[in-house]
Amino acid sequence: MSDTLLTVIGTVVGIAAIGVMIAGVVILKKGITKLQGSSVEALAASARSKGWQFDHKAEMGSFFRRWAGTTDGVGWTATHEVTRTSSTADGYRQHKFLWQAGVANALGTPVLVLPERSALSTVDEKMARLPGFLKTIGSAAIDRVAPTWFGADAADVDLSTWRPVEGHGIANMRVLVPVADAAALVAVRQLAATLNQHAAALAAFSEPPAILIRPQAVHLAGRTDMSADDVARVVAAGAGIARALPPTA
Repeated sequence: MSDTLLTVIGTVVGIAAIGVMIAGVVILKKGITKLQGSSVEALAASARSKGWQFDHKAEMGSFFRRWAGTTDGVGWTATHEVTRTSSTADGYRQHKFLWQAGVANALGTPVLVLPERSALSTVDEKMARLPGFLKTIGSAAIDRVAPTWFGADAADVDLSTWRPVEGHGIANMRVLVPVADAAALVAVRQLAATLNQHAAALAAFSEPPAILIRPQAVHLAGRTDMSADDVARVVAAGAGIARALPPTA
């Protein structure tokens, strides 16, 4: 068999292999798009039935979803962002869900409530053990945590200076405030009663969410996927928490 014939055969086989690979990618992409499309349709239908706004944008395996609405007199927005990453086992995808409402309240202090084993808790505990100049570097990193988890509106929150509250009454959660004094403990215990009332709805998150209460807003953040029912439960819980906070004069 001549070299020319071998070259031709090799070229044909190579082209065929590429064709099979492209066909496989196309079929896989169609399957993913169909599955994602059915999920989006369910989310959109659920939002319409409740009078909410809903938007979905997808690109290269990642997507961004946004809801907006009013529940029990509380205006809110929610976002669900999924990005591709090689560091997760969940199909190389990382979820970030954020619900927030601009509700002024007179709780008396900003409060951060988060799971004991969350990334934020780990960072806070390590910070406490850092010596001088390393703590300064760590503080600069923590400064970026609040907007990363809770959106750009929380960019003014400097978590590097916040301190833990003991005896707060919220099981399996860690609580941080800017000044851990007696007044803060009273405010946190008041918040604890509200969160315990909405514990079942907050279970829509696959793990307990991080909750940030600021004088002018409420934020719920979690790393979890969300079905239409899950979104509805989180919205109900967020609106209930916002309404239960003491109003401003």
